[in-house]
Amino acid sequence: MEKQTITIKTFFGEKTVGIDEYEKKWVDTINELFWLTNSREDLDKCKQMKKWVGEMARADFENGLAKERGKAS
Repeated sequence: MEKQTITIKTFFGEKTVGIDEYEKKWVDTINELFWLTNSREDLDKCKQMKKWVGEMARADFENGLAKERGKAS
């Protein structure tokens, strides 16, 4: 099966990415928040946010894939 990719806009122009790279791009932004944690509760919140962002990124990737396929038709 061919790897599914979408084209995204970056500072340096357009780039083709797969779902794992796309998710990582968004989850990495949440990783910065771990520096703000001061308690176990904060850490748990960051972990939950990381999970949600990953889920949202995967859903957004699928939406982008559907849009690109629609353009190609």
